[in-house]
Amino acid sequence: MENDTEQFNSLYDYYHIQYPKDLEIFKQACVYPNYCNDKENNTRNVDDLQLLKENNHYLLKKKHFIYFMAIHTAFLMTVFHYFSEKFEEFKLVNKGMIFEFGCTNRFMMPWDILERLDIKFDKKLFSNCLGLVISQMMTDNYFCGIIPENFMDKFIDDPDLNNTNIPYIKQWKKIATEEWFQATKYICCPKKL
Repeated sequence: MENDTEQFNSLYDYYHIQYPKDLEIFKQACVYPNYCNDKENNTRNVDDLQLLKENNHYLLKKKHFIYFMAIHTAFLMTVFHYFSEKFEEFKLVNKGMIFEFGCTNRFMMPWDILERLDIKFDKKLFSNCLGLVISQMMTDNYFCGIIPENFMDKFIDDPDLNNTNIPYIKQWKKIATEEWFQATKYICCPKKL
């Protein structure tokens, strides 16, 4: 892992220990204020990304950090599109960011965040990051009452997340399906009587 090898022995340790801290650093580095002055608001301006890139902010060198943020953003946007009644609750426990184009209520898609920051696609690292996020969502009950299978069906098949115009994420459905299978393969279903 870039920039974290001396501190953390694994991606898992980084994700559980440092990622929440790095996310707060990232939020502080965003110059545009929250739109409703709500401390828990996960909305930022798209121009923040460009400014952070121009300033060569050190967090942008942590590819795993950017992957985690984009994946959590994809989770947030899935809830927003398909389970809107749970969005506010989900936003409070989720570690993602939504980037808005000004005050237009139009949001940047998660994979566009990666593309805008010139993050080259690393399938293995991306899969590992996605697997960790899914596992945490399952074990920490972060689905906020949404049935995980219903959520993941929407998440995996979402047409925006499967946008073939984004060249490096063409394998999205395959990667997400595999990571979902890995996260659930040891869960035992109760036997029918």
